[in-house]
Amino acid sequence: MKWFRFLKSAIVMALVGILAVTIASSWETIQGITWHILPLALGAAVGLVIFPLSILSWQRVMRGLGYDLAYQTAARIWLTANSARFIPGTVWQYASRAVLALRLERIPPLISATSMVFEMLVLLIAGFLVSALGLLWVDAIQVPWQAILVGLIIGCVLLIPTVLTALVHLIKRLTHKEFVVTVLPISTTLQVAGIDILHFLVNGAVLTFLFAATGHSIALTSLVVFSGMYAFSWAVGYLTFLAPGGLGVSDATLAGLLTLYVPPAEAAVLALLMRAVISFSEIASFAALVAGRTK
Repeated sequence: MKWFRFLKSAIVMALVGILAVTIASSWETIQGITWHILPLALGAAVGLVIFPLSILSWQRVMRGLGYDLAYQTAARIWLTANSARFIPGTVWQYASRAVLALRLERIPPLISATSMVFEMLVLLIAGFLVSALGLLWVDAIQVPWQAILVGLIIGCVLLIPTVLTALVHLIKRLTHKEFVVTVLPISTTLQVAGIDILHFLVNGAVLTFLFAATGHSIALTSLVVFSGMYAFSWAVGYLTFLAPGGLGVSDATLAGLLTLYVPPAEAAVLALLMRAVISFSEIASFAALVAGRTK
């Protein structure tokens, strides 16, 4: 519906506007930041791994479903389809992946749809695990370790293949979409979960380096904390379905979490820098794909 699309656009623009106003209203504070080039460069360099890990995760899911895609082919399908998310609507990147998989590898659309459901379910569970673990070291949020432990146990239970399949079946019933309900091998589930946890840790490492680039001291626990913050903000952005890649929503959520450690204006700058690194990683991955095909 047109009014709903308008509402989504308005919310995203409002959230981005809040970040911009926050920065503009404290411009003197922003100007006072002493930037350190080395951690900034390290953050950008580590960020290059973000999209290759996402592709690897999907490739492993496809392998578990019986389709042994070459990594370069998986990258071509995944990256090309992912660029379609900027087309108005919420399904184009997924529909494009199914079409490309059928055209390039003769993979049935139902299998492609199934792979994407498993892909996102495991990624969400991995994000939940990383978020829960990060809470252990956030002093400003006093969550009993027993509650965190229960959360971690629940997350691990959700990764049991039969439980994961039950979730897939539930999604099929709720969405009335057509895809195959099957069971991923436990080895595949663990591989994908490991890759996805690493994905969030890499994003957390980027955010840690950006935090250090503004002159703040960091520790090993900073990696876990910032990974948890990123995982939570990503999940909020993804589950709201308001904009491609959680644009605006995940950025505002991340900025809000970062105010636990830095002033709001600096938190907004760090959130937008994180978005810039992610965009740079996507562009670099796509450029590498194009360069590989022209050789």
